[in-house]
Amino acid sequence: MATANEDSKVTASVAITMSPLLPSNITVWFALLETQFRTADISSDKIRFATLGKCLDGRLLQQIEGVMTDPTTTGRYAELKGELIRILTDTDSARLKKLVESEEMGDRKSSEFYHHLRKLANPSTPDDFILTVWRNRLSVRIRRILTAVDDTNRRGRKSHF
Repeated sequence: MATANEDSKVTASVAITMSPLLPSNITVWFALLETQFRTADISSDKIRFATLGKCLDGRLLQQIEGVMTDPTTTGRYAELKGELIRILTDTDSARLKKLVESEEMGDRKSSEFYHHLRKLANPSTPDDFILTVWRNRLSVRIRRILTAVDDTNRRGRKSHF
């Protein structure tokens, strides 16, 4: 028979409302989920595992079928979380390739696109490189404006010397 404490934690896990897992920003998604676990005082591995399982779509469930159907006795949540992160996180080389070859601005603001590129890059990637990729992906009109601003700034700096 469950104790009153276990019953309240099960009730709290039902009250947790999370969007489906966001593969595009898995780190932030897990941070939000674990904040809800702490707020609801949920430390039970079983409840965490079940709550995470409820947030997965069919495609992800197929990819992690082994973890779901034959979970280890202890640490089930950590194992599932680790497997999801492994599956959904690009390697450094894949992120850099994506940065250089295929990322487009789309309907994002130029500043949003820059932050997206920065996030894709390794921490050691030089800012000049990211700025070059960013500028090359901007519309022709915006590149012309930036070139004019750069030229004006260079002339202004030369007049000070």
